[in-house]
Amino acid sequence: MLAYDEDRQTYAPGMRLVRLAHSAWAQSSLAPLAQQVLDRLAVDLGQTIHLAQLDNGAVLYVDKRNAKLPVEMFAQSGKVGPAYCTGVGKAMLAHLPEDKLAAALSRQSFHAHTPNTLTTPDALRDELVRIRQRGYALDDEEHETGIACLAAPILSGTGRILGAISVTTTTATTSRDQLLSLAGPLSRVTKDFGPVRVIHGVDLQVRQGEFCVFVGPSGCGKSTLLRMIAGLEETSAGQIMIENQDVTDADPADRGVAMVFQTYALYPHMTVAQNMGFGLKMNGHPKAQIAAKVAEAARILKLDPLLDRKPANLSGGQRQRVAIGRAIVRGPKVFLFDEPLSNLDAELRVEMRAEIARLHRELGATMIYVTHDQVEAMTMADKIVVLRSGRIEQVGSPMELYDDPDNRFVAGFIGSPAMNFVAGRVQGGQVVTPAFDAPLDRHGPTLTEGRAVEIGLRPDALTLTPHGPFRIDLAENLGGRDDLMPICASRARPERS
Repeated sequence: MLAYDEDRQTYAPGMRLVRLAHSAWAQSSLAPLAQQVLDRLAVDLGQTIHLAQLDNGAVLYVDKRNAKLPVEMFAQSGKVGPAYCTGVGKAMLAHLPEDKLAAALSRQSFHAHTPNTLTTPDALRDELVRIRQRGYALDDEEHETGIACLAAPILSGTGRILGAISVTTTTATTSRDQLLSLAGPLSRVTKDFGPVRVIHGVDLQVRQGEFCVFVGPSGCGKSTLLRMIAGLEETSAGQIMIENQDVTDADPADRGVAMVFQTYALYPHMTVAQNMGFGLKMNGHPKAQIAAKVAEAARILKLDPLLDRKPANLSGGQRQRVAIGRAIVRGPKVFLFDEPLSNLDAELRVEMRAEIARLHRELGATMIYVTHDQVEAMTMADKIVVLRSGRIEQVGSPMELYDDPDNRFVAGFIGSPAMNFVAGRVQGGQVVTPAFDAPLDRHGPTLTEGRAVEIGLRPDALTLTPHGPFRIDLAENLGGRDDLMPICASRARPERS
């Protein structure tokens, strides 16, 4: 996107930006660290961030979405070039020696100017996420309302963020772990069972405090991936990080996770209180501490009246709450749920969905939840990871996946009732199908005449009309709505010359 003009000794639009992973610089020892930082920034800021080293040794940073960047984007120790508009955002350029860049990427603490109300690291981080798309402050003097670009402390020798500046500011200090905290990034994670590969190089980042749901059909690898995070399955290749610690080869007990299984796995001869506190007892915790933690978990889960009962005297929903309580008392960094509601009847599943969602809000903990039920995924998740055959098909919020699926599989899997697919062909500026014609949208110019296409129709986007080519083959009355299954015979059309 930027090219160096030798005569004018400046940079101008023209050079194609090279993604770090695809550039010659990818061979540098700094590349993994730099890419990890950039990927984290992309998650936190919700934007695409690129870093590449040009042929002349300059480091190029491009923000693909926002139009303002701090002038001090790169280290003062390097030669900083001006910001150039590339048509899709702003680019900053600096001549940064490798040792200076290494020091910048490895910084552990940063300072941020921020409104007086944001004096704690957690509040600062939350505000960075909340107003990430409101623009960026240019410098201290202009007092322009905005939010700092998180790349500034990474690539700045001073470590200073030009933050959400107002006339009256204060300074909050936070650490990289808090600003860029991820509960569990997975990097190129692979799992082989003998000669068969079941997880194919999965990359995933889960932000701290996020409710992330793995969803997909049976056999897609979601439970295997969860068990790899828990340490119950060995990782064949790749890296698993939990709160910035590499736990790829760590024992399950040393990972700071707690797992709730599909089968409740309660000890039948123990009471509810004994089941919940058993793990702490085995780890040598004092009795008073165990009792206090069990009591607090029981309060959260409304199990107080049941502490002296044994599992045989509990309902399915109560047993599942005990299993969750056993996880809570451990105070884990990450909660892992492996299809915990599949053994419950429909009414209890709805009740426990609400219970787990409430628990997430109350604890603010990071939770990774596996289910094959896309309704559970849509109603509970902050982030959904759709898996198929050991690969990630799409990652996003429930409505992002519903409104903007990446492919046919995601479109058909997310949504209940499922999306309808109708085959057609581009003819005369329309998509012609056996049942109807549809005008081409903004993608029309890219579709050639006669090309075979497929239209996806959400049931909720359709309305009934008194007359038409369809007849109802089956109607399912669900009380609040009716699901209709129509049939349409192909329409006879004249031959086109």
